[in-house]
Amino acid sequence: MGTSTSHGGPKDRPPLLPDWALPAPLPPVPQPEPIPIPPADGPAPQAPSDTEQPIHPAAPALHPTPTPTYGPLTGKPRWTKAAGSLGRVAASGGSRGMGRAAQRYVRARGGSKGASASSPAGRRATARFAGFLSDVARNGFADAFTNLGLGSVVGRDLDSVIAAVTDVVCPAGADREEVAAREASTEALEEVFADIIRTGADISQLDAMTAAGVGKAIEAMVTSYIYNRWLGDLGVKIEEKAISPQQAVRVERRMKDFIRDAVKLDLQQKDPLKVDWRGAEGKDLMGRIYSDAYAVIGGEQ
Repeated sequence: MGTSTSHGGPKDRPPLLPDWALPAPLPPVPQPEPIPIPPADGPAPQAPSDTEQPIHPAAPALHPTPTPTYGPLTGKPRWTKAAGSLGRVAASGGSRGMGRAAQRYVRARGGSKGASASSPAGRRATARFAGFLSDVARNGFADAFTNLGLGSVVGRDLDSVIAAVTDVVCPAGADREEVAAREASTEALEEVFADIIRTGADISQLDAMTAAGVGKAIEAMVTSYIYNRWLGDLGVKIEEKAISPQQAVRVERRMKDFIRDAVKLDLQQKDPLKVDWRGAEGKDLMGRIYSDAYAVIGGEQ
């Protein structure tokens, strides 16, 4: 998190350029002909019509295109409350108010259904992630990587493998939601590879992936996405209110722990290895998973 500085605005000062380098002045505004005062016994002359009024070259168009507004104006008070609540959590060091802050954040996102609907990159990336891991569990890591077009990364170092899978699961994007989805993809993959990273085992250990392991990995992905999106939307309040960078880190860690405790995957007796994550079934199921997760975090259940 960075900081910014402010200044007092522009000040009057002598021009730095010579006269010949300055732009030519605008021509004077033509003045309309004065309306003569009518004689006492005569009819009043008519003023020139609007079409006859002279227009200055620098004048704006008579009917300018209105500036578009983005997002409903009615949402602003909710975002103010959500930001204020997270700021108070940061000021307390994360020791209280996390539940209220989460509820206000979900409400600002339009409730659980609105929050899920406004997370298309997160849902797409999680479905691809689930499809990849299901393929690993069914067919082994070598075939799964080949099916992704990543056969060439097998045998390379883990950082290269994780980066390659992340690029397929969630290509880099510029907006806040895409950034959150990509961060979540990387974090969830690192969690999947945690045992291999810790023990230095071969990547073939992934062949032991089970349905339960896929479910836990999806939970990790959803948790990471919601955390990164919340942090991207309102994390500046932590920077503003936290006493120190160390305190800010503690608050962010407690945010993620809070979400992790809330997100419990319910596939309603669905075997994740039998779900068509690339089709309509996977799309619908992923929408419900995200909606349910936001509902729990937002206190709707």
